[in-house]
Amino acid sequence: MAEGRHSYEKIVKELRAAILGGEELPPGAWLPSEKQLQDRYGVARNTVQRAMNDLVGEGLVAVEPKKGAYVRSYDRQARPVRLNMVNWEFGARVTVELVTTPVQLQAQEPDATGVFRRRVVGRSIGDTYWCRSVTNAVPGLTSPTPLEEADVLLLADAGVPAVEGTAETIARMPTPEESALLDILPGTPVLEQAVMLTSGERILGMRVEVYPGDRYKLVYGLPTLDFPASDDGE
Repeated sequence: MAEGRHSYEKIVKELRAAILGGEELPPGAWLPSEKQLQDRYGVARNTVQRAMNDLVGEGLVAVEPKKGAYVRSYDRQARPVRLNMVNWEFGARVTVELVTTPVQLQAQEPDATGVFRRRVVGRSIGDTYWCRSVTNAVPGLTSPTPLEEADVLLLADAGVPAVEGTAETIARMPTPEESALLDILPGTPVLEQAVMLTSGERILGMRVEVYPGDRYKLVYGLPTLDFPASDDGE
């Protein structure tokens, strides 16, 4: 048992080092086959498969059926953390459904029992949960037809200007549904950004965007810190 574990850990350690080093196994390179690894380390097939599963879980390797395992590459696009002011529904799949109010929104707006979720699926998943008062003012938000302009502009036209509140971002593993919608490889986390949409003290809804962690990075603009001038002018 100890020998099997030692062999499994050795395979993971050596392949990880070769991948992170970037020379022996650069991004896109194919790893040795299961048979080659069995012969190299003198282990059974299940030991090699266990090592591969670990490397997949670390996001270092992807497995292609009937071909083998290769080193993953990461080319992340920057996405600014701000409210979208353009029509982000162009060319995307749009669905609308009446759903239970998310916990985060319910905590801010206890009377929001049942909200419309407008889902936009493209390179990311964008779920916007609108309170009933908003969809009553802008009925087009409940139609699965792609909007002709950004939703926040439609709100402004209806006399309900929306501003974004605090954005919360977390990294987590995707749900099976998210993995299927975004075609995410095993071992890939997602970035979830949640923004409460408000107008003054009024809660309008909440937007939750989910990005594949291997394709995107979120970019934040930080305000300049103002320091009081010292008495000596320095």
